[in-house]
Amino acid sequence: MVFLIYLLGMVDIFLGVSIAVAVCSGMFLIVSAVSTVAWQGVVEVAPEENRRGWDVKDYKAACKIGQKIRKTAMVIFIPTILFSIFIPSSKMMAAMYLLPKIAGNEQVQQIPSKVLKALNFKLDEWVEDFTGDVKKEKTK
Repeated sequence: MVFLIYLLGMVDIFLGVSIAVAVCSGMFLIVSAVSTVAWQGVVEVAPEENRRGWDVKDYKAACKIGQKIRKTAMVIFIPTILFSIFIPSSKMMAAMYLLPKIAGNEQVQQIPSKVLKALNFKLDEWVEDFTGDVKKEKTK
């Protein structure tokens, strides 16, 4: 039971870390995609004097590194996004765990009948007080 309470408290931290990792891997994914497109554009379009001493082999090697970064970022990005979407928050987990127990409790089941009895009793008193006040005003 103590471990369950601990896990409920730690779920929000796990979700926060998951979102942070997803954001970082998403940024790596975007940067590697943009840089790969840029490197390929430089290799295909730029004349040799604008390549700043880089050879075509260097650009192709850089593109391969960018592809590896992109694949790694995708492998990290997809599971962390799914984790942050499908793992409920600590409040939701507490509600999923506690509400069925509360709803199934016999004492909780008896509360509505007791509340109705008390409410009916109080309403009867108010009606008697009200009708008694009306009768007193009519006799004056």
